[in-house]
Amino acid sequence: MKIWDSENGRSTKQKLDTITVWELMNNKFYIPDYQRGYRWSSFEVKKLLEDLSEYINNDKTGQSFYCMQPLVVFYKEEKGAWEVIDGQQRLTTLYLILYQKRKRLKEDNPDMELFSLSYKSRPGSEKFLEEINFNQREENIDYYHICNALDEIEIYFGKI
Repeated sequence: MKIWDSENGRSTKQKLDTITVWELMNNKFYIPDYQRGYRWSSFEVKKLLEDLSEYINNDKTGQSFYCMQPLVVFYKEEKGAWEVIDGQQRLTTLYLILYQKRKRLKEDNPDMELFSLSYKSRPGSEKFLEEINFNQREENIDYYHICNALDEIEIYFGKI
């Protein structure tokens, strides 16, 4: 589901609305340069993974709703993307979790594409995130933290 109606030039959601992870798919998100870069450590990544795991293990009926902290965005038509005002650390980590599971997700949902992220302060970031190359880890501080977070995610999924 698209959360921006480009034909009518407006959001398909209310100003404050709850959306699912699936509604993020196939959308573009842009991290402006006034936002700090990605800096989550293994501690924050593990906490999010543990929180998600606890929710999944306690949701016996499949009817409950997991809610992360807010993601504050507004649509920038000239960029064709949602500018992230708040929540980019969580959004990037969620992207990395889905990236790690993308093969399985594509098997179950062939038309699904992960949402995309780009950082104004890192012009090559969108391409880097599409095919993460651990050999680029040392190129800049954001790539370093992104690779470390993905390492933590892979270790976590290797344990369960």
